[in-house]
Amino acid sequence: MAKVKYYTYDSVAQRVHEVLQIPRPTAGAVRNAVMLQRRGQPYSGFGIGIPQPLGTLSTGRTNRTYFSAQQIESWLQRHPWRKCAPLFLVRQEFNSLWQSGRHAEAMARARRTGIPWRTLTDWRNEIDNTKHSLSATYREFRTTASGHQTRYYSYSRVAQRVHEVLQIPRPTAGAVRNAVMLQRRGQPYSGFGIGIPQPLGTLSTGRTNRTYFSAQQIESWLQRHPWRKCAPLFLVRQEFNSLWQSGRHAEAMARARRTGIPWRTLTDWRNEIDNTKHSLSATYREFRITASGHRGAASASFED
Repeated sequence: MAKVKYYTYDSVAQRVHEVLQIPRPTAGAVRNAVMLQRRGQPYSGFGIGIPQPLGTLSTGRTNRTYFSAQQIESWLQRHPWRKCAPLFLVRQEFNSLWQSGRHAEAMARARRTGIPWRTLTDWRNEIDNTKHSLSATYREFRTTASGHQTRYYSYSRVAQRVHEVLQIPRPTAGAVRNAVMLQRRGQPYSGFGIGIPQPLGTLSTGRTNRTYFSAQQIESWLQRHPWRKCAPLFLVRQEFNSLWQSGRHAEAMARARRTGIPWRTLTDWRNEIDNTKHSLSATYREFRITASGHRGAASASFED
């Protein structure tokens, strides 16, 4: 059997499917990849580095574009996805991990299979409906994905570590910045940022200034964090809301206090549910005995 010297768009699509073990792209998808490659536009799909066609042959009523079979086969053998598991399986695993909040693990696993940073950026943006840039994704996850230990954390990285260690919904970088500011001013604060270390300084990176923390200080703070002995906070909050709204106020307070939730946080929760403005001291006086389980706690401090 004679060896094929030329491929059409359909032939290229079939070979991509067979070699890369991904669902068969359409001829139109191959045509689009070729066009983007020719224009030098960013592209993160299967057509990364695809060879350009040799030309067009007229076959009666239609013109057929043809590729060098040798060039296509050589490109597929060098393709960055060759060292990946079948891409759709990697994508499934990435989606599952990302949607469960395990962002760093999702990035690390996908990078180990050879998925480019631009593709990972597209995936996270598609899931979260955001517009993160490739550079932002790289800066946020490069250390985690490479397996190297970092010495410094940005606001975004601190937020991610708070989420991973304390098992609470991921705070925004702005929420971390606010916690740092309140801590520096010595203002009362009952959120996740209790006792958060202050930044080491600011680094200028081109057009922007990036504040950085000591990774060691942040990790040490998280290990000593008062919420570490709690159940995941959002579960405690769910239980508190359910009990409070059913009128079991004393039980709601007692259960939340046993998991280590501070009085100030409990005051905020009750005020939010009832749309009231109780003070911390009023909440403490009302529920201190019930929440502690014994009367001897009446003289205890409510600052914890």
